[in-house]
Amino acid sequence: MNEQCGTIACTLSMGREEVQFDRDRLVLPKVENGRRTIVINRSSVDESLGMSLQSDVIQTEDGELKRYTYLGNVQIGGLAHKSGLRNGDILVAVNGNEVLNMCHSNLRSLLSSTLEARIVVVARENCTLIHLHYTKILLRARLKQAEEELQQITCEEEDLLARYRNRLRNSSSSLSSSSSPSRVSRKIILTNVQRMDSVASSSATKQITRL
Repeated sequence: MNEQCGTIACTLSMGREEVQFDRDRLVLPKVENGRRTIVINRSSVDESLGMSLQSDVIQTEDGELKRYTYLGNVQIGGLAHKSGLRNGDILVAVNGNEVLNMCHSNLRSLLSSTLEARIVVVARENCTLIHLHYTKILLRARLKQAEEELQQITCEEEDLLARYRNRLRNSSSSLSSSSSPSRVSRKIILTNVQRMDSVASSSATKQITRL
C-alpha cells in the first residue's frame, strides 16, 4: 500500500456538519453523518485489497491532533471496490475499533492482517472538504508571506525616499549659501535663470502636437 502523509492546521467544528469560514480560523465539519458499514472477506492475508490508505493529520486550535485516513486508488473490480468502498471514503472504525486517531502504520497492519474486516466509513464528500481546507490553508500561508514581502519592500522604498529627500535638502542649502555673495552675483544668476526659462518655454511650445 502506498503511504502519503500531510500535515494541515485547522479547527474542528463540534456542531452541525457544515463548512464555516471566518477571518481568523478554519472550521472542519464533525465526521458523524453519512456512515456506512462495509464487510470485506479474504481467502488469505496475501490477497490484495485493491486500495491504498492516505492520512492527513489535523491540528485543532487547542493543539490537539486529529488524524483522518481515507482511501485512494481503489481499483475498479478489486476486492475493496466490489465490497462497496470508494476513493475518498474516510475510515472511522475497523472491527469495532475506532481508527480516526490510529497511527497510519498500525491501521495498515490491522487491515493487512485480518481476513474479515468490518469497516465503517463516511462519505467521500468529507474527504473533499478536507482537501479544500488544506488548499485554503496553503493559500492563506502564501498570502501572508506575500504581505510580509510587500511590507519589507515598502519599508525599503520609504527609506530610499527619505535618503533622497535629505540629499535634496543638503544640495539646495549648499547652493543657496554659495550663490549669495553680493547683489551683483544675484542679478547675474537671476538673469541667467530667466533666459533659461524663456528658452525652455519656447522650445517646449514647439514640441506640442495635437492629434
